Amino acid sequence: MRRDDFPLKTSHVLVFVKEEYSEFTSVYLAKNKEESLGRMMRRIVYQRGFSFRRPTKSVLSTLDLEAEQRKFASEVGSKVSATYARSCIFNADETAVYYDDTPTRIISERGAKKGVKVKGRVRSERPGPLAIYVVNLKCHVSTEAQDAFATWGTEVVPLPKNTTSVLQPLDVGVMGPFKQKLRAITLSYELSAVRESNRVPLRERLLKLQRLPAPEKRKRLVERVVAAWDAVSESSIKKAWSKAGL
Repeated sequence: MRRDDFPLKTSHVLVFVKEEYSEFTSVYLAKNKEESLGRMMRRIVYQRGFSFRRPTKSVLSTLDLEAEQRKFASEVGSKVSATYARSCIFNADETAVYYDDTPTRIISERGAKKGVKVKGRVRSERPGPLAIYVVNLKCHVSTEAQDAFATWGTEVVPLPKNTTSVLQPLDVGVMGPFKQKLRAITLSYELSAVRESNRVPLRERLLKLQRLPAPEKRKRLVERVVAAWDAVSESSIKKAWSKAGL
């Protein structure tokens, strides 16, 4: 493979290993999950002098985050739980998924007072009031947004800024498993696609995947997202809410 063709990903290494060392991978996958094989490949890649690149950003220290979590859970979370039925409390957020399969990591050479008031709005056409935890963004907490939600019998409960990693259930323990399932499913989709004509060199098959028309990529993405979300267990979601203290 040539480095300028496309970003080299762990999945490409896995495709190569599965094809060139099929007996080994068959024996390994008979006892282990696909994710385990991926982790082993990443360790080998690193041992061979390559690194994985991904941008990171830190805003608050761990101690600050823990303090914010305890304060919000005790002052706001407890009020929400006392005001709304458990089945009427939700968390909403967005996460990016790309139909062109933009990699999260590629292989390369090494080289203010926060608070919220719980109002408990109720609409007659609803069986009961609803509350929804959201990221503290202007578009979420604006008067227009809150009034719009209120017409649906829903109260917006914004989380303190920069605390979603410890207070937002989706971030705490749902999006991680979801993204893991999505990556694993994406790999299986790629494998099935590149195996359709295994007489063609691997590089050419991977380039063919990259050149699929946008409508076909979007269709495949929707199928993978649905399958990945269905694979996230109910226990994972419950644990995420419990860990967030909400």
